Amino acid sequence: TVTIRLPLTLAIIDGFNVMVGGDSFIVPLANLRGFQERFVEGQVRTVDTIERMGSMAPVVSLRRLFDVPGDQPGYERVVITEAEGETVGFCVDKVIGRQQAVIKSLDDCYRHLKWISGTTINGDGSISLILDVPQLVRFVRGREDSRLHAGEPFRTVPQ
Repeated sequence: TVTIRLPLTLAIIDGFNVMVGGDSFIVPLANLRGFQERFVEGQVRTVDTIERMGSMAPVVSLRRLFDVPGDQPGYERVVITEAEGETVGFCVDKVIGRQQAVIKSLDDCYRHLKWISGTTINGDGSISLILDVPQLVRFVRGREDSRLHAGEPFRTVPQ
């Protein structure tokens, strides 16, 4: 006898698969607002700013945030997202393309990961982490607020 158990519901999201080093991430399409590129010079900060449509927008280096090994490329793609009324960019090495992802929830021992909402298994058997965009926006807002309260000016000129 073979028993197959299927879940009653599957959560599937549309997203964009992006790469940072050898790590794969999914950015939910519901939060995606566009793409931009930038040249990287000097030391990369975890949270920085870029010019976007005539105003400054914060960006998060996923390489720095997740401590992805490897060399920092001199040219990055910035995935522009929006959550909670705020625009935040994510700096990545490559944008692979649109992908439907079946969400696998995180095991209890990984629930402490703040910026990951789940995982998905790609067609080739590799695993992608699904970014929790609202949590990342709150992280950026907290970093900006702490700089303002500490009297440290937030850099508004892209480098």
